[in-house]
Amino acid sequence: MVLAAGAYDVDSYEDLAFGDRTDLEVSNGSMQGLQSGATVGGFSGSSTDSIAFVLAGDVTGDGLVDLIIGNQGSTNTGLGVLVNSVAGFSGSPVFLSTGGTVKAAALGRFGATATDPLEVAAVNSNGDSAVYRWSVANSALQFAEPGPSFSSSVSAIAAADFDGDGDDDLAVGVGGGTQKFSYALYDGGFAASSILGKSTGQGGYPDVIAVGDLNNDGNADLIAATSASVNSVYKFAGSVTGSFGTSQAIGQATFTDVNALAVRDLDGDQVGDVLVGHQNGVDVYLSRTAAYTQLPGTLLYVNSIAVGDFDGDGILDVAAGSLSGPNIKVWKGSCQ
Repeated sequence: MVLAAGAYDVDSYEDLAFGDRTDLEVSNGSMQGLQSGATVGGFSGSSTDSIAFVLAGDVTGDGLVDLIIGNQGSTNTGLGVLVNSVAGFSGSPVFLSTGGTVKAAALGRFGATATDPLEVAAVNSNGDSAVYRWSVANSALQFAEPGPSFSSSVSAIAAADFDGDGDDDLAVGVGGGTQKFSYALYDGGFAASSILGKSTGQGGYPDVIAVGDLNNDGNADLIAATSASVNSVYKFAGSVTGSFGTSQAIGQATFTDVNALAVRDLDGDQVGDVLVGHQNGVDVYLSRTAAYTQLPGTLLYVNSIAVGDFDGDGILDVAAGSLSGPNIKVWKGSCQ
């Protein structure tokens, strides 16, 4: 089950989109928390389909949060956009073929201004990459910028303004050989001539990457993990130049099959905290305490995490999706 939190309607509550093999739904937030989900977009998959990810962002430029869908299968393969409106989601996602199933994608403004719509950077199953931009004339995503070719094992990508120049950059998890755990960083998109840096660490291919400021220095840090066997979660500390330090393990804990990461300030101390989704549940690393705590309840094989204020109390809540039942679990936030 893949998740994406966002303000999909006009009320003051954040909502949750979630999808699996055959269905895409949105659960609206309320004073009581998330309500029952309702199918949106008329998405109808088959036994050979699977929604790989859902992203939330305004790619059409109308100020409303759209859903960007990565689908793997025979019915619709590639990137899809379910356009939002003041009346809610209607119609079906408009898919664009990316030359292979999309393994990972990120939203950002790569060389665009802060008022421009978000663009989509994606890597497919062949290791091909590109940036896609919404076409008003065609009411669909269109190819905007080619990217380099990566190993087909690449499955992690994240966007942020790593070097502070005003446009978003891309971090792509790469590996293999002696570079077991590394990243390649591209300035303002996928321009191969603008590689800012590369670093190495421990483990295998980075299967998941997140971005956040873990030390309140104003610079975006990279947080990465691999699903290979038992491993730690690693941090690459950011800097004002866009360069990164060598990898450092976050905390003392190790996890099996890490497939989801998120960074948000959960305790209100203005410093990012790390959520780790793994085989046995979700752990939270609070930067204030420098320690992990596992969230209560049973949720196995977590593959997606979303954070939002679903009940409007001003405190962030956490939702996680699982590859096994129950498929979604929500933890109400507190000020602790």
